[in-house]
Amino acid sequence: MKKLLPILLGVTLLLNSCIKDDMDACAGYMHIYFSYIYGGANRFFETVSTPTQLHFYKQKHKYRELEIAVDEIGLTEPYRFLKSFDDTDSLELIAWTQDEAIDYVDTPDTPIGEGYVKLKEITDGSGICRPVDDLLYGRIAIDAGLRENRNIVTIPFVRAVCRTRITMIPQTVEDQVVEEGGTTRAASSIIPSPEDFKFHLYGTRSGVDYNNKANADEVVLEPQCYYEESTGNVLTPWFGSFSSEGKYLKVNVFIRDEQVASFDCAPIELTSVPGNFIDLVIDGHYVKPVMQVRVNGWKVATIESNM
Repeated sequence: MKKLLPILLGVTLLLNSCIKDDMDACAGYMHIYFSYIYGGANRFFETVSTPTQLHFYKQKHKYRELEIAVDEIGLTEPYRFLKSFDDTDSLELIAWTQDEAIDYVDTPDTPIGEGYVKLKEITDGSGICRPVDDLLYGRIAIDAGLRENRNIVTIPFVRAVCRTRITMIPQTVEDQVVEEGGTTRAASSIIPSPEDFKFHLYGTRSGVDYNNKANADEVVLEPQCYYEESTGNVLTPWFGSFSSEGKYLKVNVFIRDEQVASFDCAPIELTSVPGNFIDLVIDGHYVKPVMQVRVNGWKVATIESNM
């Protein structure tokens, strides 16, 4: 007990000094919550499964960058830290969820708004990219007050991409055998595997800046495919496409690297709008395949292939 008395006395004196002499030495806590409102409820933790990058700006320049794992936060569990001398007065916080398909270009000296995220090309110079799975963006300006002030901040997130899915109802493909004399006959009927299919989506941009504004670079998205055993269809997972910015969507379909269909969405003025859901279902049973277009669950058109 005698050994504890000096320690307790020292702590008491330290607290008194903090309160009476130098309030700037008493750090308050900043509590940061994450919110993505969809359907009237906070869906952030249902939507996000990857870490979140959080950037802190003061006088338009970044002074801190954090990576926050999903298991560090919750609906009622904020990310919390002791404020430093930088965490005072007017601040801006910008946040992105992470996705391996994009590069985050933002050095410590980059002024606010001049950083950006951009899709990686499958092959350098090809202009063809894998899309993101999803991407959320959040931004808020706060007055953090003095260092000893406690701050409770909720960052409102929006979806920075349009969620898109492509489904192909395949037609049976016949293997062709060349006989003597140059004639061909069907040897067998097979269903192509997902590796045989390739979808190219045109009319979207390669990225957005830290103001959530799309850039001017148009790219081709090539999402990966999988086979759905219950239906026999080949489809992509839901993926994210950046804003069209005045361009209309177009879908080209390839089987074994041969283009077999092309769907131009300009007649229905279909564009990629962040926050929307576009579901494209291609039926390959017709002589000219047709594509059914649904936006946010509503059927808006059926388009016939140009080929």
